[in-house]
Amino acid sequence: MSYSDTPMPAALASGFPVLVVGAHVDEDSAIGRSVVEIRAALEALGRPVVLADSLDDAEAAVESHPALSCVVLGWGMAAASDEALAQTTRILRRIRQQAASLPVLIGARRGATRQVPLEIVEQVAGYIWVPEDSAAFIAGRIDAAARRYLDTVLPPFFGKLANFADTHEYSWHTPGHTGGTAFMKTAVGRAFLAFYGEQMLRSDLSVSVGELGSLNDHSGPVAEAERYAARVFGADHTFFSMGGSSASNEMILHSAVADGDIVLVDRNCHKSLNYALNMSGAIPVYLKPRRNARGVIGPVPASEIEPEMLRRKIAESPLVKGGSRKPVLAVLTNSTYDGLCYDVEHTTRLLSQSVDRIHYDEAWYAYARFNPLYEGRYGMHRGRRSPDDATVTVTHSTHKLLAALSQASMIHIRSGRIPVEPALFNEAFMMHTSTSPQYSIIASTDVSAKMMDDAGPALTAECIREAVDFRKAMLRIGRDLDHRKSGDWWFQSWQADEVAGKAFLEADPELLATSSDAWLLRPGQGWHGFGDLG
Repeated sequence: MSYSDTPMPAALASGFPVLVVGAHVDEDSAIGRSVVEIRAALEALGRPVVLADSLDDAEAAVESHPALSCVVLGWGMAAASDEALAQTTRILRRIRQQAASLPVLIGARRGATRQVPLEIVEQVAGYIWVPEDSAAFIAGRIDAAARRYLDTVLPPFFGKLANFADTHEYSWHTPGHTGGTAFMKTAVGRAFLAFYGEQMLRSDLSVSVGELGSLNDHSGPVAEAERYAARVFGADHTFFSMGGSSASNEMILHSAVADGDIVLVDRNCHKSLNYALNMSGAIPVYLKPRRNARGVIGPVPASEIEPEMLRRKIAESPLVKGGSRKPVLAVLTNSTYDGLCYDVEHTTRLLSQSVDRIHYDEAWYAYARFNPLYEGRYGMHRGRRSPDDATVTVTHSTHKLLAALSQASMIHIRSGRIPVEPALFNEAFMMHTSTSPQYSIIASTDVSAKMMDDAGPALTAECIREAVDFRKAMLRIGRDLDHRKSGDWWFQSWQADEVAGKAFLEADPELLATSSDAWLLRPGQGWHGFGDLG
């Protein structure tokens, strides 16, 4: 989904070629001369062209080269047979998974497209008539479609940063290397500049560049990027944090608790949360997650977070001396450090009976919203919201499992019965951030949100299918070694023995990649070793 019309600088746009798919034609024929002239006209406009002379080549190009500006599909090749038509449909489906708004134009003679199937018509932006229209007109039509698309590719902050760098302004502000020029003055500085490249250093800017906004004030393009990320990740408010989820967790704690407040906290929480408890003076009452015999860290059982059990824990805690015995915040790690996730809709309903705020540390789980396999099992889920629910906060280590630079993190807030006041939250935010954030980290956080908005389902599905294939390969090798009866030892992967009545090795890969039922820890099943988690 496109965000806006942030123009893409020409230097970046030159890396997005037009893919032309069509059979090789005799350059002495009318069509051949037209194709040569169109390519020359496009290249004169600064639009590079990549040719694919077979559908197999086109499919490989789409798989390996998502940075395209337009696709021109020769209808003669696409409609050559039923098999060709099916492959064309598959190519178009893959294009839409990677880039929903990438323009696809069908190139054909007039009248040749009357039999284009509806499923293909729905995927294309228009037609070009070869050789009836002039090469200049056709090239202009392709270039216009490419420019319209490329101007939607860049997200808010990165787009403004790229355009600012493209203006080639002198630097009269921090950082002191002034766009990298300081590094040119010594041998080691030259080596540093050569290693990282001039563009990274030219775009290393500061809050002094007013047109790029401020991370601490959440203004300008930074604010636009945070609002965009909030929509992508399903939050009411999103804050970009440049200290990883360690700093993000500390911001959450300091925004929610004060000296003497009771916090219900996962005993296997990240150390940043323990540091935040120490700094704030809050009193921890620990929730104990289960481990199985293999040492795998599981979730906190539902029985541990029932209101009566929580009241008992608080009453029995040697740390709670007096005053209010009502906890103000609950903290759970989702997914656990061994990859087990909660039914968040259920835990939120349970904990909302005891606390006004719930924090899910989802440092390793930022991808969950983008695949139906995880629905209902992450903090910003798409399920039912009640005005009586507690306010939910989530921290993501964006850099861990999405595409972002180290230390990139996001804080997502979904207000409940006691809404978060963003200006007040920002006071805690500024306690744990720098007044000189690294703009490349901000840009990569922004890009990460755009990548997941554009192609999150396809990216996560690819990873999940690879994981399923790996598990089956491990089982297959183990089975073959058993048949050999050599006594050789082999690894096991941890999953249910049977899925939908079949041995895991024989189970439908599509079912394993798309249905959470295949991965549930059901009571009474011995394979997972956790018993009944509630």
